[in-house]
Amino acid sequence: MFAEGIVARQLTLAALPAELVLNIFKATVGPLHERDSSIVHGRHNPWLCELRTKLALPLVCRATLTTGMCVLYEDVVIRRMGQIPALARTLRSPTGLGCLIRSIRIDSCPVWTRCSLVVQEDLQFILAQCTALRSFCHRPHPQFSFLQHSLC
Repeated sequence: MFAEGIVARQLTLAALPAELVLNIFKATVGPLHERDSSIVHGRHNPWLCELRTKLALPLVCRATLTTGMCVLYEDVVIRRMGQIPALARTLRSPTGLGCLIRSIRIDSCPVWTRCSLVVQEDLQFILAQCTALRSFCHRPHPQFSFLQHSLC
């Protein structure tokens, strides 16, 4: 029970400082070594389960959209060739998301020869836009490691 004269205030997520919300959101994401996308494949992959959570963070409320985007775009994993042009299109928009990306991992992502030039140009654009990039990792697909064409 509240004493007379004291008004109960409801604390909302929007009222919290952005740094605190960012720390709360980052606590929902495990350490990088525990969510390696190349270890377990399929629906129960820890990276994929965590991605579902990260995708939901910007949707928590309008006030935390930017903070959720910071966590979502911090670590980008590319597993399909079409994701490279899609990320380049996203970074070409005036949102300024490139400065949020800290890590890019390309994991078992074969690129068709007829698409390699476009994918290479898009990847160069992505790397130029990611001004805060600290880590880049490329693991070639074991079945396609013999290709003469390189992404970079």
